[in-house]
Amino acid sequence: MGLVVKQILLVLIIAWLLSGCAKKNNNVPFLGREDVVRSFFALIDEKRIPEAVEMMSNRIVSNENAKQEWAVQFNDFDSIKVINVEKSIEENLFKVTLEVRVNQRAENYPIPYYGYSNKSDVRFIKLVKNSQGLWKIDGIGTGP
Repeated sequence: MGLVVKQILLVLIIAWLLSGCAKKNNNVPFLGREDVVRSFFALIDEKRIPEAVEMMSNRIVSNENAKQEWAVQFNDFDSIKVINVEKSIEENLFKVTLEVRVNQRAENYPIPYYGYSNKSDVRFIKLVKNSQGLWKIDGIGTGP
């Protein structure tokens, strides 16, 4: 085999290997931290609730009851849009400005409208890497 052919094969093999490094086993690209935050809220807004719940860490959705509770809350959002995402004081904490509309039925819940104001709201989103190296939502709060 000629030197040029070997070089071309080497370049093709390296390109093929590198293309696999940025992907998970099921061909879903790894997301950066800010992308995870934006994707999480986009899934809720698109009513893709099971997928949004799967983006949460095992610590906050440790069982089926917890998953159901979050799903009920997320289904009560008529819309939720990310306006801004900025890094906060901790490395994996983000200050997220959201434009939120919560369904009217949430008015009489123990925490009316889940604490959202049906306009611009700020939430702090904490991320953690799971054992597969994927970023997961590990906390949603009104302050750092």
